[in-house]
Amino acid sequence: MKQKHLLTSDTKLALFGYGEWVEEPDECTFKHAGFKCEVIRNLQFGNWLGYLVLPREHPWYGLHYDDIDAVVHGGLTYGKCDENDTWAIGFDCAHTWDIVPMHQIYPVLVKFYQAHRSAEYRTRSSWIRIQTSSVLSEKRRRVHFFQRWQM
Repeated sequence: MKQKHLLTSDTKLALFGYGEWVEEPDECTFKHAGFKCEVIRNLQFGNWLGYLVLPREHPWYGLHYDDIDAVVHGGLTYGKCDENDTWAIGFDCAHTWDIVPMHQIYPVLVKFYQAHRSAEYRTRSSWIRIQTSSVLSEKRRRVHFFQRWQM
């Protein structure tokens, strides 16, 4: 597993305000069940993005993400072919019930999150890694991600 910081702590403080994200890595790549997985911080908003890279021979290759029988955190929101002829599917952690780091610098949004106490920051690259790799679990077809993260 490789982790790296793309932004300095000072840059994260300036862009997103103070929070757990300040010291977290911004990118992590790893393999699960032989598939490449990537978790990357959205550098504009600070939320996590999770991607699973599929080779041409995978049955999900080329399918629109809405046609894939997988239930992930917030639903699949991405599907695209890259320059290496591999297909990536992905999801994001920027939904109503997610705390998005960039929103923390706007008082009106902080009040929104306080009013919706169920909102939480999908934190730590370990949580998002588990979510990303779980797309392949349960016979590599169906998965449910609405479990609480516990460490």
